[in-house]
Amino acid sequence: MVLGNAAQERRWPHFMPQAVARGLRAQMVQYDLDEARAFQYLARVSQNTNRKVRDVAVEVVADVNARNRLTE
Repeated sequence: MVLGNAAQERRWPHFMPQAVARGLRAQMVQYDLDEARAFQYLARVSQNTNRKVRDVAVEVVADVNARNRLTE
């Protein structure tokens, strides 16, 4: 499963780290969320676990990729 393409990369705000953008897309695809809801999820997990949003996003993408490898 490919979580994005070049056109989608350009759509995300330039100030948003790519890791966070990928995490948002992973949440949006996996759970059919809009961008605001996906970011709320990442922010909530970040606050609850005392980790940076970027680190949570990287973990989300890794989890999605791992699940996809299991289903192939």
